[in-house]
Amino acid sequence: MGNQVIIVVSCKLKKEKQCGKNKWRCTVRGEECLVSSKYGRLCTQNMDEATGVFDISEMEWIDIRIYNVQKNNMVGIQGDSAEYEYLTEAVRLSKDVKGLCIELGVRRGMGCKTLMDAVKEYCPDKSVIGVDPYGNIEYFHKENEKVRLDYTNTMKNEAMQALYAYSESIGVYFNHYTLEDTEFFNSFKNGVPIYKDFKEVINQYSVVHFDAPHAVKEILAEINFFKQRTPKGGCWIFDDILDFYPHDEEVEPFIIGLGFELIKKGNKKALYQRI
Repeated sequence: MGNQVIIVVSCKLKKEKQCGKNKWRCTVRGEECLVSSKYGRLCTQNMDEATGVFDISEMEWIDIRIYNVQKNNMVGIQGDSAEYEYLTEAVRLSKDVKGLCIELGVRRGMGCKTLMDAVKEYCPDKSVIGVDPYGNIEYFHKENEKVRLDYTNTMKNEAMQALYAYSESIGVYFNHYTLEDTEFFNSFKNGVPIYKDFKEVINQYSVVHFDAPHAVKEILAEINFFKQRTPKGGCWIFDDILDFYPHDEEVEPFIIGLGFELIKKGNKKALYQRI
């Protein structure tokens, strides 16, 4: 099972064959895998330390989905940009700031995966959410350039399948909202409900990755939503800052005027923190 994550959904055992605290083993397609609970939504990744085995025949019912993992990168999760370490730095800088980590514009999920990895390392109780309508609709790829790219529902299905499996494998909460940014703002202006053992409505954001429409008017509208919901210490990352829209001339001065300082800027991204 070296390079596989097993997600077991709706599983109930006929017998309890436990091996270690909250760990069970089953056999999937002739391969042994470790699961983390007796029933419910289960997951395992490269876990070989347990002993004891039960076969699928010992389960009353089971639904299994299998996803491949190669060197910690889920197949189906890809990036089309660079400087993803800016997202990691943003999570690190804001690790003590309350709020959600959100990405606007998910595509194939590398940004959300990077946020999840950083949350796992620095603040594992935080939640990561993504917003992207997909559906192959037109959007502002660049200033004054509204196009239809390859952001199809097939891409969404592939990306979500991989992202939810990865979320489960590392134990970081993730949820995706298939909405345009304005629809998300209208729907969740009073906060996002997060369900982890209990319901919590969160209306603050410690990290925001802006990678949706690349046009000044639309970006400023996004900023206007998050400016009152990002506390001191929170971080914003902007993608495609060169050649896509006049970021330095028309967006950065507005960000600085809101009490943010530039932490670092590269060829693709810029990172700011509220001071």
